[in-house]
Amino acid sequence: MKRSLHAALPSLDTLIVFEHAAAELSFTKAGKHLGLTQSAVSRQILDLEALLGVELFSRQKRAVSLTPAGTEFRELVRPSMQGLQEAVLPMRMRMSPSNVVNISVAASEEIQM
Repeated sequence: MKRSLHAALPSLDTLIVFEHAAAELSFTKAGKHLGLTQSAVSRQILDLEALLGVELFSRQKRAVSLTPAGTEFRELVRPSMQGLQEAVLPMRMRMSPSNVVNISVAASEEIQM
């Protein structure tokens, strides 16, 4: 039976989770940034490690760090992730009327002096 190349590739969502976890060195912080729970981040990382057959993170009680394989994988994946972002932005700009970018800012509390 012929295996699909797609079946051997991690999802884009999983790679985004990996990148955030690697940047933060925290599954909790990555989850907060992405709107996921710590356990959801951990599960995706475990699935990615199983797919690749390598441990990407070293886990301690309340900390994680990249293994040498994790560091190597991040360096290999980063250019592709940046390339995808660079490809998507101009396409999205074409869809915006008059190339206007809408920016929203969360309200903050007023500081009184």
